[in-house]
Amino acid sequence: MEVTYIMIPVVEGQEKIFNEELERLFPLAVLKYLYVGSQLLLILYINVGHYFKMGKHKEEELYSAEDDIFVFTRKKPYLKCVFLHMICAGSNCYFEGFVARNKSKLAEDCGTSGVYQRLLREIVSEDVQDQILYAFSRSFLSNPL
Repeated sequence: MEVTYIMIPVVEGQEKIFNEELERLFPLAVLKYLYVGSQLLLILYINVGHYFKMGKHKEEELYSAEDDIFVFTRKKPYLKCVFLHMICAGSNCYFEGFVARNKSKLAEDCGTSGVYQRLLREIVSEDVQDQILYAFSRSFLSNPL
């Protein structure tokens, strides 16, 4: 399983404020909303492994999200976003990612444990517990709603 995530904090009642722009920038992404503590996050994910199997998209297109997040943050310099790429084989997962704001990387991390928690702490006010976040589960990815 190989998935790219983009996580953006949003205000309840204003959830869809970025949807149109994000759908243009990330046409292969699925948009969902998820609470982490009391913070509502807009989560875009691109199931890279699935698209590779389909064979309909070029590799550059599947991996362009890492560059495209900077296009988005340049237009929204006040907003911190988390970019995270996850590769799993069986129960072993490797994460690499960064926090972006105004065309810059504020923090970067990679590894097999604790990576997404450290990055999410940059955009979520509460401490992110050391448990598997639902967004990184197969059931989250397979449920389109």
